[in-house]
Amino acid sequence: SVKNLIYLSAYEKPFQPHIYSNIRALLFEPATPLIKIQLKKSIIAVLKENEPRINLASVRIGASPDSYTYNISINYRIINSPETQTVSVQLERLR
Repeated sequence: SVKNLIYLSAYEKPFQPHIYSNIRALLFEPATPLIKIQLKKSIIAVLKENEPRINLASVRIGASPDSYTYNISINYRIINSPETQTVSVQLERLR
């Protein structure tokens, strides 16, 4: 569910066009610290608004400008569960 929310683009989810993250559009921008901040804000916003079953602990983003990739690590706890879960995603530009 966490990965699905991150990968959603605007109007991709039928009848709920407001549920999306902006990461696909940000992949084609130059890899700067500002883009990393925007990616992090977008991920945090989509998860806090649309995934009430988790408590978000942290979002870490590492950039590899030479290969046009971002390594994203999301740590969260499922509500009423003591253990922390981690989702790691590698975003890369294909074109």
